[in-house]
Amino acid sequence: MPTTTLGALANQLIRRAAPPSITELRYRLLRSEDYWEFLRIVHEFTPEAEDEVRQQLYANTKMAVFAQAFERRYFPLYPSFTDGLGEEYEQLTNFIPLVLRSINADAYSDLATGGYDLGFVLAAYLNADPYEDYRGEERISLGDACLKDVPQEILTRVPDGGFRLKDLHMLLDGTRFEGLAIVGDVLNFATDNCFYDNDEESVAQGGEDLEWTRKNVEFFTSEWLKSEDIDNKMGHFCGWLKEAPSAHFEELLNFIETRHKALPRRVVPRPQFHPSQSDRQWLFELVKNLSLGGIWKAPMGFTFEKVGEHKIRLKEFKLNNPKELNHVLEAIGRTVIVGESLGIEVDTEILEGGEHGTNAGTASPPAELAAVAGSTAGPVEGQARLL
Repeated sequence: MPTTTLGALANQLIRRAAPPSITELRYRLLRSEDYWEFLRIVHEFTPEAEDEVRQQLYANTKMAVFAQAFERRYFPLYPSFTDGLGEEYEQLTNFIPLVLRSINADAYSDLATGGYDLGFVLAAYLNADPYEDYRGEERISLGDACLKDVPQEILTRVPDGGFRLKDLHMLLDGTRFEGLAIVGDVLNFATDNCFYDNDEESVAQGGEDLEWTRKNVEFFTSEWLKSEDIDNKMGHFCGWLKEAPSAHFEELLNFIETRHKALPRRVVPRPQFHPSQSDRQWLFELVKNLSLGGIWKAPMGFTFEKVGEHKIRLKEFKLNNPKELNHVLEAIGRTVIVGESLGIEVDTEILEGGEHGTNAGTASPPAELAAVAGSTAGPVEGQARLL
């Protein structure tokens, strides 16, 4: 009887003691590694708060004291830590939990209905949609939201799809309206600042750039100060836009339109033409198969004659339609370039004399041909390949 009583007592004591299993011991050991890593981070970056951190009884309060001290010296951490909602040390020690300022695709979809600042919504509508074309639902929703404060006749002056970011920078940089281009940078992840140019998914993946090192912390501290500058400029502009939405929106459009009209019209050079292997093979076979005196007549309205083993000469230049002059000259110019690459002389002397047929038009073929030969784009295809 005593033995039975002692045995029952022993069983009760064992149950109450509940010694941890091997699995639980391993888990506690791993947690202790996270704890010591946490203390290392505290000691390195907030030594002034180390004693207070150690005095806290629970993980969430320890991390809260650290996060608050860290933000006073460096940059904000994810709010759950400063608010005392962190549960496990590894949530903080695995990587630096940054607070991002970017507007991702989901946030952009909610601009019209998500309680965003009116000035920012108006600025977003002026900017081209970074995710969809101008028929996208988000853009329609933005327009509807803007109609509450800006009349339709003013909104219709915004180009379909909004202003392109590069155009806004060209027109507004250095002016009092440059905040609109900054909004565009934010929407397009183009601020050159890590807090605006990354989303939650990229941060959640961690990586060496988010490890708790002195180099990384100093880098993010510098980037945070830059992001504050971006935020201040953007906030100042959006605040101005919100003060008098209709009047200021129209004033901004007037400024953009005036600046655009004042820009010098630049001639953008076309890419230089580089003949392909098929281009060279085509002309080589053509010249090879022509007999001396043989004619190559193109439906475009010009004719070449073979006058030597490796030489063809423009014999006649007549246009069926004067509007096709540039296309015809382009085809001839490309033929000259392809011939040079093969050692075939393409004589266009007839153009220099101005004898180019009764329907040639009034343009100067020699000058036009020189321009075409030096600045055309693409292979000798299409009409040119019908020569």
